[in-house]
Amino acid sequence: MNQYQKLVDNLTKLNLHNMAASIADYRQQVNDNQISFSETLLKLTDKEITYQQQESLKRRIKRARFPIIKRLNDFNYQFQPS
Repeated sequence: MNQYQKLVDNLTKLNLHNMAASIADYRQQVNDNQISFSETLLKLTDKEITYQQQESLKRRIKRARFPIIKRLNDFNYQFQPS
């Protein structure tokens, strides 16, 4: 097993599935000297944090068992102005 595959396996074991899925694209950019290694890590971790926050929000909404899910921009404020 090469180092790259071991890295992907470790990310998967750490439940960093989004990072494991994205690492191939960034690996190529680092190899081509388009971006630095630290910049790559920063982008990967930022993507993972955003992904985990979105998944957490989805789980909380699901656990709340709302009958209808609406966002603020979905409301019709002109319906009952008084």
